[in-house]
Amino acid sequence: MRQVVRGHEPYPAVAMGRRWNMLFANSAIDVFLEGVDPALLRPRVNMMRVGLHPSGYAPRLLNLAQVRAFLLPRLARQAARTGDPELTALYEDVRSYGPDDDPPPLDPADIALPIRIRHQGTELTFISTVTTFGTAFDITLDDIAVEAFFPGDATTIHHFGRVPGRRAGELTN
Repeated sequence: MRQVVRGHEPYPAVAMGRRWNMLFANSAIDVFLEGVDPALLRPRVNMMRVGLHPSGYAPRLLNLAQVRAFLLPRLARQAARTGDPELTALYEDVRSYGPDDDPPPLDPADIALPIRIRHQGTELTFISTVTTFGTAFDITLDDIAVEAFFPGDATTIHHFGRVPGRRAGELTN
């Protein structure tokens, strides 16, 4: 799994447990973590909180309402399906970060959610994919997913071609 995350360089990728806690990430994940309140980055870093919290990267998300509309129902379904009280608490917590009303429904014609974020004065656009490994019999792998962020436009591709200090294969724990 580390090889998959590392191999996605120079673009961001993160491996997470089923409760959205970061297990490891490549160095490009800094695009999302830059400027995040250090309290949110203490272990166990929860990527759902980091993404939607007002002290996380939510203020830099240019399409926050759209991202919330995608993530909150997904988290609610996951909590209901598993009956996991920690996922239920996480859902209640991240839901409280935004407006009290339910997020607008997604357009079923949309096949991918763009994630638009401001980073170093540039608007970057990503399309994310989530990959899971193993079979239903492999509990360890069944609970881990890798989210990989692909560039969604030429500006994002160009940005990653010129980011100083990035070393291929560098991992963030």
